[in-house]
Amino acid sequence: MSVNFIEFYKNPINEQGDILSIERAVHAQDDLLFLEDVIESNKREVIAVTRKSNKLLCVDDQGVGEEFDITSYCKKKIKNCHTLKNGNRILQTAEPCDVYLVDRIFGLIKKVDAGRRLWHGSNSVDSTSSGVVMYSEYIATKEKGAQPLYVWRSYDHGKTWDVAMKKMSSPVYGVGECRHFHTCFSDPDIESRWYVTTGDIRGDNCFFYSDDDGKAWKKACVRSVTPGGLIPELSSENIFRFTSSYFDGNNIVWPTDDGLGVGKAMLIRMDKTTLPSVDIEIEHVFDENLMRSAIADERGRHVYISEAKHNLDGLSIYIKDDLGKVKMLPTVNNLSGDPSGGTISKSSGSFFNDIAFSLADVRLFGDGRPSLLRYQFKKSTVPVPVVEVPSKKDVVGRPLVFFHAQRTAGTTIKSAFQNEFGKDGCLYQRTSNEFCDWRRLDGVILNKYRIYAGHYNYASKDLAKEPLLFSIIRDPVDRAISLYHYLKNRPEHKLHELAVSKNILNFYVEAEKIAPNYVSNTQTLRVSGTLDFAVARRVVEDKYFFIAPFDRLKEVFEVFSDYKILSAGSIPPKVKKKAFDSIYYDQEFRSYIEDLNSSDVRLYEYSKLYFKAFGDGM
Repeated sequence: MSVNFIEFYKNPINEQGDILSIERAVHAQDDLLFLEDVIESNKREVIAVTRKSNKLLCVDDQGVGEEFDITSYCKKKIKNCHTLKNGNRILQTAEPCDVYLVDRIFGLIKKVDAGRRLWHGSNSVDSTSSGVVMYSEYIATKEKGAQPLYVWRSYDHGKTWDVAMKKMSSPVYGVGECRHFHTCFSDPDIESRWYVTTGDIRGDNCFFYSDDDGKAWKKACVRSVTPGGLIPELSSENIFRFTSSYFDGNNIVWPTDDGLGVGKAMLIRMDKTTLPSVDIEIEHVFDENLMRSAIADERGRHVYISEAKHNLDGLSIYIKDDLGKVKMLPTVNNLSGDPSGGTISKSSGSFFNDIAFSLADVRLFGDGRPSLLRYQFKKSTVPVPVVEVPSKKDVVGRPLVFFHAQRTAGTTIKSAFQNEFGKDGCLYQRTSNEFCDWRRLDGVILNKYRIYAGHYNYASKDLAKEPLLFSIIRDPVDRAISLYHYLKNRPEHKLHELAVSKNILNFYVEAEKIAPNYVSNTQTLRVSGTLDFAVARRVVEDKYFFIAPFDRLKEVFEVFSDYKILSAGSIPPKVKKKAFDSIYYDQEFRSYIEDLNSSDVRLYEYSKLYFKAFGDGM
């Protein structure tokens, strides 16, 4: 049994060409939900569950492994899994929860008497080699009255359970002791040391620790916050509201699941050796989306992932590099446009073999499907760009030239410039009688206009005034899907009949023979006048203002705004992104398109590196 992974996000993380890739798992019959990442004895097991059939999967880094049918003893949906140090596992079903102790291959050992509510995320359950297991309950009820909520504990590897902590829970502040438990985890270096946190409002947010496996608990208090003045005094207790964390020497590090009185989450570092009175260091201020997962890396490249609730555009992705600098990467698009919990606090605790995993909320991709995601640090397959960023003075008075392939935001961009310059300032095919193929265009005509744009190819010209060339590069698979559907709705196009009569794969097989330059490496051809990526790279670095990836249009308009080329009123409103088409996940189709567009694949990856370097140099 194997799981396919389809890449949908790839962005550079440094100037050495390293990238962070995110891929969505595709199972042959069903959707997959991430449950747990188990790393033991230099081996990995990723535990996932199918959404409908309730089958458990145990796979390696590459998605290869086994599938287990547990319907003989469990008919309810599996929601949580935790692997114990002796190799057995704890399974938890949907509420009211049934809890099962199973062996390594999910054979039933016994149904156990434990809590009836779910633990929240990956940081809400833990176990030690001595046989102690603990998990904290999470409640999402809207009932106004207080009701009991528990931290459950086992001393015998999950066979029997008792209560380690009890709190009265209520969503109404001040009625109960807290709203719910967030985390429950052991200390890897201090025997019998455990930590539990609660939330969500002011005094609800508490940090507890125990040095005797949960028999007695002490409460932490904040002694100081550095740097001071960032967090209002009334919100200082909210520092302890978090859903994921990791250890860094004697420090516990976490991104907050709270805006801390200023509407922005923060990265917190706390020295555990000074408990109960602790000094808090604020390492970074994130954006308005609250943080849900922190994935550590032994080389210091820690990744932080938000929800998408305050900013619905997408999940905020941050990385702390090996020098300790925190950087924001481009967002993971929230295609549904609805509030999303992102990873819903379920993810790997750390990268292993440069790979980590998480759950993806059902609302993230706009298709109503939850997912198993794979995060991977990779080396780029394209060279690091040499980028020269012109000064604002250098661009004054120079005409813009926009070479682009079909379905790469041409209409959006040309409309923005027409809003700014008017029809008379735009040399477009549909608006100007003087428009012609770039190769036949002379400098006198070009200099009468502010912008030339069309589906034509770059060619070198000897011009008195050098134009500002730019282009937008789209993922070749995305472009192929968009182009196919576009042609099906254009009866006047010569490829229309072929598009309506063939499925998408067979369409491209035939279209390559009829119009190769329209469907094969077209973006490389537009940018450079050749089909060779190496030539395109030289042309871009020598002649272009910039190139940018299709999914960074917002930042493209920000560049034009910063250079005083476009005013705010000309920039189009944000366009809601569409959910992924199902064909996007067909591996045969993807492989064919990527082979057909091998230069465009490299150019697209190169455009991300180039545009990042361009933005860093502005």
